[in-house]
Amino acid sequence: MSLHKVQKQDIIKEESVILTTLEEKKKYVQKFNVFDDSFFEMVAKDKDAVEDILRIILHDPELVVTKLIPQNSIKNLYGRSVRLDALCVTGDGRNINVEVQKEDKDNHAKRVRYNASCITANVSEPGENYEKLNDVYIIYISKFDVFNRRRRLYHIERSFRDKGASVSIHDREHLIYVIASKEVDAEAEDDDVAELMEFFKNSQGQNDNFAD
Repeated sequence: MSLHKVQKQDIIKEESVILTTLEEKKKYVQKFNVFDDSFFEMVAKDKDAVEDILRIILHDPELVVTKLIPQNSIKNLYGRSVRLDALCVTGDGRNINVEVQKEDKDNHAKRVRYNASCITANVSEPGENYEKLNDVYIIYISKFDVFNRRRRLYHIERSFRDKGASVSIHDREHLIYVIASKEVDAEAEDDDVAELMEFFKNSQGQNDNFAD
């Protein structure tokens, strides 16, 4: 997998750390994993790595990232601005943002809601028919279970209730929470995503399943 092309040694440059010996450098970078801001910042700059992550999470081996904007800031003149981890556009026109969260100190559902609205406003053109709005995805990769329901993946889309049934309104906004916790019910497990999350947490060595 292209994640292996992202070198931990590059984190030293990003953090402007002064280390003199090779052993010092090795010891310093070993503490990092993909959930660390410095490491994911390097991953978010690599189009192939982001593409591989999305292919696994979305179960879409043919997905192609045609444009990647790492650490993108969306300005909002009437409210708070937002800084996105990795915003990309796929070959079929989907706008997908990948966010990584390792600390449980926020209202994550509201954060995802806000980010999705900012992206939607940013990718639409004045006067454009709303039918032309492309799909917006938020992939929220969390080190902990945001909803405490022991699921590996939470797919959230708007719907309405009709005679006890839930009916999707197909507004083309897709929120996907990816959970790295091991506390997942067996029937809710997704082996490929689980292995990816294990690599996110450990990020050590070479995994043949993620080979280039």
